Amino acid sequence: MSSTDPRVQALRAAPPLAILAALAAVVDLAINRVAVRAAAETVEAPVLLEWMRIGALPRNLAGVAGLFALLSALVTYLRMPGFAPLYVRLPVAGFAGILMPSLTIALALPRERLTPLIVLIGMFATNALISLFGSAGAGYRNRVLKVALILAVATALQALVVVTIASLRAVLGGGIGGPIAYLCRHGGELTWLLVPLVLVPAALPRGRSPRAIVSWAAAALVLVIGLALAVAGQDALPPHYSTVLYGAFRVAALPEAATILYVLVATIGFAAAFAGMTSDDPWKRQVGAGIALWIAGGYAARSPIQLLDAVLAIVLLARAAQAADPEGLRRAALRWRAQPAPRDASAIIEREEQGETEPESPPEPESAPATESGTAPASAIPPEPATEPEPATESASAPTSATESESGSVSPQDSERASKPASES
Repeated sequence: MSSTDPRVQALRAAPPLAILAALAAVVDLAINRVAVRAAAETVEAPVLLEWMRIGALPRNLAGVAGLFALLSALVTYLRMPGFAPLYVRLPVAGFAGILMPSLTIALALPRERLTPLIVLIGMFATNALISLFGSAGAGYRNRVLKVALILAVATALQALVVVTIASLRAVLGGGIGGPIAYLCRHGGELTWLLVPLVLVPAALPRGRSPRAIVSWAAAALVLVIGLALAVAGQDALPPHYSTVLYGAFRVAALPEAATILYVLVATIGFAAAFAGMTSDDPWKRQVGAGIALWIAGGYAARSPIQLLDAVLAIVLLARAAQAADPEGLRRAALRWRAQPAPRDASAIIEREEQGETEPESPPEPESAPATESGTAPASAIPPEPATEPEPATESASAPTSATESESGSVSPQDSERASKPASES
């Protein structure tokens, strides 16, 4: 399949409203999970409530746009056979059928009416879909996205282990699986942090075009703002800095003195994300939106909006990995439906193949008039190849020479017998 195929071009671009969902998710993270939590003890309650009312708009926008983009991507994934084989698409359809109603109900209901069962089902379905999409997209040959998707699958699997152990502890009690949960918790945080760092080269623009300069300027602006906020937050909120970061990203593996590294990684990732989303290449815009949604979703997300951000991020990254390798081995194995060739082109190809396989036959010699005996003249018969003389046998031609040598003349019967074709003898 060529990279100019319309299906590959559609795969290179993000689904409808995906870029809008990514931008809304970043604003939701900045207002509802960072600013409100950081100012909870220093700002008066009426001002804090006003901030929360303002933050409801980007959260609802991220939910509605994200649901529409995820639904569009899932329908395309299940409808077109070139994305993944049937044994992968069937579980995707099953878990999507569980996740989409859960997310719709959770986003429509007020926060106080959410039950732990809905959140638990959403967490299991989200991490299962991340594992399926990541493993399907990691089979393509783009190295950056291959490594990123493998890390995302590792993050989802470790989050599943942590959630399963926590559920068993809540039901059975005791300290079941304590060391395993501890290792998976910290290992999952590490792989979650490495995903945006690995994707930075894929999202940054190339060249010196005016649009590339705009992308670099956007990345530099985000980087400067992020670093300034990180340093200012560490100075202004020394006792609550790690608490704010845990509420924003659910990370707590690093010690208190090194928690600024979380902000640095998120700032670098957001800078690359905005560089990609402002690019003129639709493939880079899709990668940038995936990075932004991955960071906004956080590690081992539990709220419905964060679950939606995480699964939509991995769908965008898997689409980008597949679109970057249209002639790959997995693409040939999955066998897209081939487009019919133009009629003129197919006729030329058939004519060339016939000319190569069927050599031209030599021209036939001109036919000479037949003799009275019905045989062609000797000049029209091609000469037989010379062979070694064989011993005389009792054939039809041997007696004629013998009679000639004995009598010295040829009888009429012998002359008529000799003039017959060799096929009659």
